Amino acid sequence: MNARIPSPGLVRVKLAPQIVERLRQEIVTGVWAPGESLPANVLSAKFGTSHIPIREALLVLESEGFLRLAPNRMAIVTEPTIAATSDKLVLLRTLEGLAAELACTQATPAGIDELLGLQGEVERHFNAGDVAGYHLANQVFHRRLVEMSGNQSLMDVHQMLTRHLEWARVRSGIRTELLSGALGEHQRIIACMRSRDGGGARRMAEEHFLVVSEAIIKGLRETRPD
Repeated sequence: MNARIPSPGLVRVKLAPQIVERLRQEIVTGVWAPGESLPANVLSAKFGTSHIPIREALLVLESEGFLRLAPNRMAIVTEPTIAATSDKLVLLRTLEGLAAELACTQATPAGIDELLGLQGEVERHFNAGDVAGYHLANQVFHRRLVEMSGNQSLMDVHQMLTRHLEWARVRSGIRTELLSGALGEHQRIIACMRSRDGGGARRMAEEHFLVVSEAIIKGLRETRPD
């Protein structure tokens, strides 16, 4: 009689991280507006799960600053303030400058060509007046530039802060025409990378990000002054 071979147990995928990712994206893109409540029963029905992973997800999003838990434990979407956004933009500007400098020594010629191709996508969406496509392509460009730094810790912190940047950008109502100068700035960053000019790449990346930061803060002041 053959011994029964035990079948491997099913691995249950944790739901909370998936819910965090979905809700965070919905908050950032404006599906859930500031001041709006996220009832646990509605979220449970939405995701087809119990209140436990919902609660875990809400606690994570509260720790990230995307919502607050009221005394009655109701989750309320927060608003990106000018002060908090300014602080994060200062950090992001420094990180992007450092990433560009590191990328000058880490990026391969093929990687730089890839970045040039991504910049072509940014320009294509800009010229077509495709605001959503432009901002998405721009995010991909910057994420890839940071990845080329080869510094995982830098990438992790940058990703976290970029979520807040995108949230603030959406709330600011920033338009592509405000960032027309960014197209040439991207090209100059790539040129510095080709010549392996780390200092120049860092300076150009920080100057570029300063323009973006000023546009976002200006938009926030016009829509919701602190």
